[in-house]
Amino acid sequence: MTAMQDFEVPRYKAALTAFSHAFDDGYAEGLTQIASGTDRRSDIESVFHVDVPRDNVFDDNWSQHVPHFWEAGRAAALAIRRKGMPKLDAGEVSEESRVCFMENKFRWYVILNPSS
Repeated sequence: MTAMQDFEVPRYKAALTAFSHAFDDGYAEGLTQIASGTDRRSDIESVFHVDVPRDNVFDDNWSQHVPHFWEAGRAAALAIRRKGMPKLDAGEVSEESRVCFMENKFRWYVILNPSS
């Protein structure tokens, strides 16, 4: 896997921060919807992902993907399989993430029931 160049690191971190905040906001909205009875719980996979083209991250054009992370957080909150706080994981070490990286995209995983 090709390492990020120095100028790419702050762009990646900015995108990661925005995506994490959007995920948390969507999760909070989903919990609010459950509590108010305005939405029903749904059955989704225990692990699902959100892909973002690498060029969008490094060209500072990642904001268009923020709603996908908000919706992922909301979906995680509404998931029947969720037993606690889900985790948004950048997945930098998995083989699948390396393949995604070579395909010019980043893959973030939503894990409904992380072990740690």
